[in-house]
Amino acid sequence: MSLAYSARDTTEYAALFDSAYAGVSTDQSDGSVLNFTKSDEAQHISALARHTSITTVRLQLPPSLLRFTDGVDPPGWATVQFAPGVGFNVEIDDTPSSLYLTSNTTNEFKFVPTTPAAGSPTDTTWKVIRWTEIH
Repeated sequence: MSLAYSARDTTEYAALFDSAYAGVSTDQSDGSVLNFTKSDEAQHISALARHTSITTVRLQLPPSLLRFTDGVDPPGWATVQFAPGVGFNVEIDDTPSSLYLTSNTTNEFKFVPTTPAAGSPTDTTWKVIRWTEIH
């Protein structure tokens, strides 16, 4: 995810998300809830790729993630969670404007398996199906 985002690779980034993907975030300026779909994620990366004035795009995930199975999820799903301030950062440098965000919330990503993965009868490909900021 970090590599595809930082490279503004629209194809690879979109491939990370399940067609039923739903993301939920909170706008820190007014507290409104923002909902995202796979299409929204793809449009975001596409917009970053189109803006030639942007010199740096970086998504940094924490070096250590907690993976667990959430009993309320469908069988086979996996959850990865990380706490605020542990290295989930987004940087976009569009001189003279720059954006640097460090997450101040707990983030939870849920993944669905695809077995077998394309090209390998023994591997599993995981796709993001949910992303939630937990306040």
